[in-house]
Amino acid sequence: MLKTIHSSRGMLVTNDVVYVEEEKRGRKARKEEAKNKLTVTVNNVVFNADTVSINYMSAAISEANRRVLEAMANDTSLTIDKAYNQIYTSTIKWKGADNVIHTIKIETLAKALEAALGAVGNIIGV
Repeated sequence: MLKTIHSSRGMLVTNDVVYVEEEKRGRKARKEEAKNKLTVTVNNVVFNADTVSINYMSAAISEANRRVLEAMANDTSLTIDKAYNQIYTSTIKWKGADNVIHTIKIETLAKALEAALGAVGNIIGV
């Protein structure tokens, strides 16, 4: 809402942008709605990128990271590159935004998570 204040003589004194509480709630609601409908595409798979989906992706990537560390702890001759390739190039089943189960590499999921976080950042203005 644009707030314009005039003096008693009709002269413009100030022209400040002032957001009333309803406008703030409306902007927040629009951002939440946009985030809830967000999708990203990686390797021809459309992923949901809403908050719940981001949490699921984060959990899966955290487990993959744990498996990389575990593999390296169990085999001290294993390099980080070999451990990464062993885990991140393995495949998992993931339900896409199209409600179809896709077989994807964990590496693809990590890229989808990165894209989803970037898209959310664009919506909230980060």
